[in-house]
Amino acid sequence: MNVWNLKVVIICIVNSWYHGLGAYSYLLETLGRKKQVEKIIFYSGGFFDAKVSCLSFFDFDQFGEKFEVVEGWAELDGAIGRISSDDECLLITPSKLPYYAVRSLVNNDLKFSMLLVEEGIGSYGGFVQDIKAAVRESRGWRRKIRALFAYGYKKLVISKYSASSEKWLNFNSDGSLNDRVVKAYRKALVEISSQIDEDIPDFDVVFLTSPFVELGLQSKEEYLTSLVKEGVKGRVLVKPHPIERINKYEKIGFTVYSGGLSSELILMSMFSKPEVYCFSSTSLYTSKIFFDLKVCRMKEGDKFYSSLSRSQKKIIDLCSV
Repeated sequence: MNVWNLKVVIICIVNSWYHGLGAYSYLLETLGRKKQVEKIIFYSGGFFDAKVSCLSFFDFDQFGEKFEVVEGWAELDGAIGRISSDDECLLITPSKLPYYAVRSLVNNDLKFSMLLVEEGIGSYGGFVQDIKAAVRESRGWRRKIRALFAYGYKKLVISKYSASSEKWLNFNSDGSLNDRVVKAYRKALVEISSQIDEDIPDFDVVFLTSPFVELGLQSKEEYLTSLVKEGVKGRVLVKPHPIERINKYEKIGFTVYSGGLSSELILMSMFSKPEVYCFSSTSLYTSKIFFDLKVCRMKEGDKFYSSLSRSQKKIIDLCSV
């Protein structure tokens, strides 16, 4: 991809802080700190009821002469409609199916290429895992049915565009590390962490938890029991997933983090090297490949592992004990 011919960069469907990190690390690595493009359009979303507020962490302004933040698909469509037909565009997205953005680009007859940054462990799943995620993350059986049909339709419509997209992922197709991308993520993390003034004390153990209760996969009692059964000792920190209701940890007896930092920034801010305990998740492998920490997968009660693809399991097994 020749980034020097780019005029407009569209970053869309950023549903988590980690999605923003992927786009930021790519632009930092390829464009540097110069305003190389005319405009950057940024569309953020949310995951369930958790809204993403990652812009305070990322200085996207440094890459473009203009920086426009849009809310909702209608505003994104309007912003894309204002792009000149002569401008070459790059669509950066963690979504395998950025249907509305692609539809808008095609309808406006714009020249564009796609770059897929990491969504997380879901980036390494196949068709079956994508379907399961779409259904699992829809509330109510009617929405689950609609999600199933919507996935098939979107897959059909944009397949010819997504098939030619480039990838900015931490792992290669054979499961080995993509050293260039990992180094770029680390570089971005170092830059961002240097601007954080929140004091994070050291802990011996960090639990990076999963929203099994909120997704209806497990009862609160069963979930908390699986954490306590690990029998960890010392100073313990629980870092909840952004969509978790943290009041369920009130009586667990550990320190519970309630701030706005991601697990990566919390671990980056610690002087010590804690042991990390977690279920199958993106945080499991980022704790290993970015910080070289000992990561213990909590096998009992792990509601995700059995549904993972062979490639996903390979990554999880490689990065944990």
